[in-house]
Amino acid sequence: MGRPKVIDSPYDEIGLRNLEDFLLKNYGLRVKPDELLTLLKFIKERAKLRGIPVGPDTVDNLLKIPEERRRFVSLITNKESSFFREPAQFKALSDLIFPELLKKRQPLFIWSAGCSTGEEPYTIAIVAKETNTPVRILGTDVDELALERAKVGVYRSWALRNLPTHIRNKYFVQVSEDEFQISPEIRQMVNFKHHNLISQFTPHPEIKLGWDIIFCRNVLIYFHTEIAIDVFRRLHSALDKDGYLFLSSTELFFGQLAGIPSERLNNIFVFRKAK
Repeated sequence: MGRPKVIDSPYDEIGLRNLEDFLLKNYGLRVKPDELLTLLKFIKERAKLRGIPVGPDTVDNLLKIPEERRRFVSLITNKESSFFREPAQFKALSDLIFPELLKKRQPLFIWSAGCSTGEEPYTIAIVAKETNTPVRILGTDVDELALERAKVGVYRSWALRNLPTHIRNKYFVQVSEDEFQISPEIRQMVNFKHHNLISQFTPHPEIKLGWDIIFCRNVLIYFHTEIAIDVFRRLHSALDKDGYLFLSSTELFFGQLAGIPSERLNNIFVFRKAK
């Protein structure tokens, strides 16, 4: 697909190229031309508000300002999430994986990578609470503004649409007409940290080298393919022996591309670290 035609400024072509390079280098993202143009317009508007002149270095000059970079990252990240998304995975977690791993070690260390506004790690915490499973949960994301929302734990009813009524009543309090806050006992089970998955640094549990369980769902699909494969391999390497890696059902092919086969557990597929 060709680059969109722009006439606002003679620097737009340079700006688009710089922005495309910035997104790929720093966040592993490939963006469609029309979306790229929308992002460039956003950057130019923010630069104007900041008094930054439009030119070949506009992208770099604006995004080196921490506040503007946080704002921009929040714009480019996907925040479509909900509690108990792909519920079969959480049933396997409670019925099969937790009981198996608890026979070998506890507490279980779990990493929710690319956790956005926190629905996924809080779902894991609810499952652990319901099954009396001792866990240490880390939720990470590149979007610092999303993490701030996650720590507060307030969600609209749409995010809770998959919750059984008794779970909603037990762990959420309605705080406005269409907003619910997750209970303090669940919030305190999750530690949130800022982390960029394409960086070469991979978080590790507090007292051991590998994670028992990693969730990284609906994240890799947005990366350039080669970068997604590299991230997948590093996630798999970060598992402890017998550890489990969950991707979304639409991302399983990354395992095939990386040469790492998935395993079937009932009606889901997961990746596992060899013993």
